[in-house]
Amino acid sequence: MRQKALRGKILHLLRKTIEGLDRDGIVHVFYQYYKLSEIEEALHYLESKGYIQSEEIKLRPRLSYKLYRITAKGIDVLDGSEEEKGIAVPEEDL
Repeated sequence: MRQKALRGKILHLLRKTIEGLDRDGIVHVFYQYYKLSEIEEALHYLESKGYIQSEEIKLRPRLSYKLYRITAKGIDVLDGSEEEKGIAVPEEDL
């Protein structure tokens, strides 16, 4: 249940940040309550299911970061028009 709640919270956060958020920004929001491995696992799950998408932003040849954005499918989960048993939608979104 803990992972389901984290996935829902990440979707909710990304919905509020239309321009997207990088991995470090997401970790910064949740690191006090979740382990880094839990956050990374949640990001991987959401991306593999198509609820979020990532874009690699290259600053220099060996320096880059990932920018995450919510997809239309992720918004559908938050709005309740698509059901996903692996995600607990935060109450404030209902």
